[in-house]
Amino acid sequence: WFTGTCYGHFLTDQLPNIAYLRSQRPNAKFILMDTPMSRNVIQFLDPRFYDSVIWTQKDQHVKIRGGTLSIYKPDVALPTVMGRNLFRYFWDWMKTTHSYYDPNQAPKVIYYTRHNPVVAGGRQIEVKLEARIIEVIKYKMEQHGRTEELYIYNGNDENGNTLSVEDQFFLFRSATTAIGPHGTGLVNAIWMNPFPETCSQRPQMLEFTPGPWSDVHGGLFNGHYTTLGRGFPVLDYNMITYTAESTRDVVYINLDDLALALDRMWGSSKDSSVREG
Repeated sequence: WFTGTCYGHFLTDQLPNIAYLRSQRPNAKFILMDTPMSRNVIQFLDPRFYDSVIWTQKDQHVKIRGGTLSIYKPDVALPTVMGRNLFRYFWDWMKTTHSYYDPNQAPKVIYYTRHNPVVAGGRQIEVKLEARIIEVIKYKMEQHGRTEELYIYNGNDENGNTLSVEDQFFLFRSATTAIGPHGTGLVNAIWMNPFPETCSQRPQMLEFTPGPWSDVHGGLFNGHYTTLGRGFPVLDYNMITYTAESTRDVVYINLDDLALALDRMWGSSKDSSVREG
């Protein structure tokens, strides 16, 4: 997580801390762990800051001559919990580098699936259930007059190659709604439009999370909620929890819960049930 190898945890845990330190020491040089992923994220976010970083490998020694070395260590075991208090520094940073929003880009509703060979950590929605979930989303989009494109996202392009940070940024910046299970892919919500003109234009998220009755990912119901629900205050955040039969490998949700959640997010509906067939 904390060596810059996990994209999702780098965005939620390390990036807010880096943003905070950057705001406090704007003229300082930073020593960061050198991994392709951390380099790619920082270079995309702020090329000028990227050029000021001293990239170091694990167990590599760095000598400081004629200066002061300050060491920053979060005082909690899981920085996600603290990171939610530091996201405002990330928002301020992004305002200066990526404030643009292209109104001509086709808007999307993104569904995130964890069915990808390279996705680690299990928590994949049962295959037949996921097909029904996608059908419910399509039905509710039609019912509520949603004209966006429904984009099924698994982290890869049409050729099976991992999307670049830039491609993931533009994909999620075009999204009005992101839906799916808790995981790295859904953390891309930080790239959704953070500068809506009105409350009704806030980007929306519907996250499937562990609940207190499902032994999934530690069953940390409150911990998962605070990562995205409180960490990204610009989002209209919503969630439904996995059902009791979920395991660490395969997870389930209630389709009626999904239909009701989409109705509440997208407007009232006389029919909040799931269409049969």
